[in-house]
Amino acid sequence: MKEQKELVWLQYENKFYILHADFLGRLSFDLDLGQIEQVKDGFTNGLLTQTYDSYLSEYPAMTDIQMVFTYSNLYAAREMAVDKIKVDDQDALFEYYKKKIDTFLILDSVPPEVDDDPAYTAVLVSRVDGYLPNIISTSDPRYEHIRELVVWEYKYLARAHDQRDADIEATRNDPDLDLATKNLYINLINYRTELAVYYLHDEFVGRLNAELSLEEVDGIKSWISYNVYNLTYNAYLELNPDMTEVQKQFAHGYLFAARELAMDKGSSDEKHAIFNKYKGIINNYLAGLYNPNSHLEYDWTQFDTTGVHADGWLLDEMKIKLYPNPADNIIFLEFFNERSVRNISLFSNIGQKILNISDGELSPGL
Repeated sequence: MKEQKELVWLQYENKFYILHADFLGRLSFDLDLGQIEQVKDGFTNGLLTQTYDSYLSEYPAMTDIQMVFTYSNLYAAREMAVDKIKVDDQDALFEYYKKKIDTFLILDSVPPEVDDDPAYTAVLVSRVDGYLPNIISTSDPRYEHIRELVVWEYKYLARAHDQRDADIEATRNDPDLDLATKNLYINLINYRTELAVYYLHDEFVGRLNAELSLEEVDGIKSWISYNVYNLTYNAYLELNPDMTEVQKQFAHGYLFAARELAMDKGSSDEKHAIFNKYKGIINNYLAGLYNPNSHLEYDWTQFDTTGVHADGWLLDEMKIKLYPNPADNIIFLEFFNERSVRNISLFSNIGQKILNISDGELSPGL
C-alpha cells in the first residue's frame, strides 16, 4: 500500500532530523559555533561555499538582496544535505534550491506575502519585540527586517500546525473510513507536517545566517523556545554545584539539541515536552544511569497504531504516561481509562521488542 510505504519513509526522515539535532548537540560539547559550521561544510564537501562563489562569479552585479537570497537558500540546502550519505542525494538537494535561486535571479523578485490576519501579526510583533532587543538593538538598521523574518516564521509554523489539526479532525470524523485507515492517515498527516516543518526550520535558519552573526542566530533560537535552553542550563549549574566539566558539556549539548527541535513546535506545551525529554537524558547521566549502548528513547507524540483493537478505541484517546523519558532498564507505566488493558508490548526505535506483558488484565493505575 503506497500510504504505508510513504509512512515508513516519513518516519525515517523524522529520525534523521532528530539525529541531526542530537549530532549538533554532541558537537557543541567541544566545538564553538564556527567550528560546528566547519564540520557541516566537511560533511557536504564544501558545496555551500563552492556554489555561492560560483553564483558570485556568474552574476558579478548581484545586489545585496540577491546575495542574501542566494546564500540563505544554499545554507538551507547544506543543512539538509548534512544528513545525506550519498553524494547524489546531497547534490539533489542543492539542485532543488539552485532552481529557486535561478528563478529569483531571473525575476529579481518573489511574490509578496499576504497578511491574512493583521490582528495575529500584531500579537506576534509584540511578542518578538519582547525579546529581540536582547539580541539586536532596536536602533540597529537590521532590526525591523529581522523582526519581520521571525514573525513570518511564527506564521508559517502556525499555518502548518493549524492545517495539521484541521486535517486530523476531518479524518477522525470521516464516516467512510475504518479505524485502521483513520489511524494510518492520522500518522501520515503528522509526519507530513513534521517534514514540512523541517524545511521551514532550515530555510528560516538559512535566512538568519545570511544576515546575522552565528551568535545572533544562536540567540534567536534560544528566545524562540522561551530561553528554556539557557534557563535550564543555569538551573543545572545552580542545583549541581559540583558538576564536572564533562557533565556540564553533556548537559549543555543535550539542551542544545532540545532547543533545535523545540523552536519549531506549535505550542508552549510541545516545546517544554521536548526539553523534558532531553532533561530525562541529562538526569539519567548525572545519576550514573545513562548507557549509550542500551539507551532507549520513545516519543509518545507519535503513536504506532498497528496494535489498536478494532472496537473503536482510538489509541490517541488513551491516557498513558511512561517515565522516565527516555529510560534505561526501569520504566514506569501508568494508564487511566475506563477499560482494562490485556496486553502491552514495548518496542525500541529500531523495532526490537523490549517488553511484553500479557498475563491477564491490567487494571488502570501504575
